[in-house]
Amino acid sequence: MLYACNLPEYLSLDELALSYGELYNVLTSKKAKAKKGSIAAIIKGIKSDVIIEHLSKISSKLRRKIKEITLDMAGPMKLISKRCFPNTIQVIWAYLQSKYYICYFKQDYN
Repeated sequence: MLYACNLPEYLSLDELALSYGELYNVLTSKKAKAKKGSIAAIIKGIKSDVIIEHLSKISSKLRRKIKEITLDMAGPMKLISKRCFPNTIQVIWAYLQSKYYICYFKQDYN
């Protein structure tokens, strides 16, 4: 599902598991803060070529207006961002990676 009308200047792209084995990529508006109008796209699957194909259906004029996209550290996310939103600044969200290292060091020093 694509909601091109919900494409503000600042977006987030992340994977979502609704149930075991059912993975989606969700493009959301950071401005809407999880309220009405926050979803710009929900795409079934996590393969970058499929996601790029779907997001490319949004007019290039709208996609060029995006200034910033927040995504995780996964390589495919960077590729999706670069191909679909070439003029944006990529903000890498390293929360999960940080959480992993904190847990690792806690185990090491306890």
